[in-house]
Amino acid sequence: QAWPAGDSQRLIDKYELNQYISTRQLALPAEEPDSNKSISLFGDAAFTMDSVSMVKKMKGSEKVSNIYSSEVTRSSNRDAWISLPGTASEIKEIQTLFDKHKIKAVSYSQQMATEEQFKTLSGSATAILHLATHGFFLPDPEKKRPGGFSAGENVFRLADDPMLRSGIVLAGVNRVWSGLSPIEGREDGIITAYEISQLDLRNTDLVVLSACETALGDIKGNEGVFGLQRAFKLAGVKSMVLSLWKVPDKETAELMKIFYKNYLEGNSAREAFSMAQQEMRKRYSPYYWAAFVLIE
Repeated sequence: QAWPAGDSQRLIDKYELNQYISTRQLALPAEEPDSNKSISLFGDAAFTMDSVSMVKKMKGSEKVSNIYSSEVTRSSNRDAWISLPGTASEIKEIQTLFDKHKIKAVSYSQQMATEEQFKTLSGSATAILHLATHGFFLPDPEKKRPGGFSAGENVFRLADDPMLRSGIVLAGVNRVWSGLSPIEGREDGIITAYEISQLDLRNTDLVVLSACETALGDIKGNEGVFGLQRAFKLAGVKSMVLSLWKVPDKETAELMKIFYKNYLEGNSAREAFSMAQQEMRKRYSPYYWAAFVLIE
């Protein structure tokens, strides 16, 4: 939508561009808007948690389902995920909007924004799922190793399946991400696209991935978004708002607040998103608003 279209205009000024996972969706009848607009918000996760805090957050009924955590080591140039303080105010302001409309809104932040908490949504998810956190995509390994993984290697980076090389991170991730062994009975905080695809999110109309590095910002990042798109679609989600490149916290939070304000005033998700981008278009260059796309 940010491409120039002559006379100081851009495509967004002349056309309504809709993105779909499959052309099959063009033949399907339009669905009536759902009156249920409840929302679950994850943001400002405590990526670094000490072992005592992680153990205290354990519940006896929780089941651990991470795949590779016992073998993961990280020797790349990124040893830890940095905090996203701007996401704290973002989810707080969004919850305030929903509270004013007397619509159910539940927020999870800091030590409560865990992989376990996210996975409890399977089968009972709210209509909207807002995830303000980091996303990742690791490129296709250049060399295949028939002998399998050896000690000290990053098994995510060596995985053949892109659904195991892309995902999101939540509270406590830095323990395993930096090479320490996981705590027994705890998820590792790394939610791969494969794990997302195994969830039941059929009750969720919209997933919003709001973060600086949801798509990394280059061609590999676009592949990463594709991995998460496929994951949430397989889980049953109808629509997604995803980021194609790195964007600042302040402008991202501003866009999200405008989007939800329009949405709660009775507009469809697509209408509200288009209106939000048009409003941001008046204030900022495309870098700050064109990174986000709504895909059905």
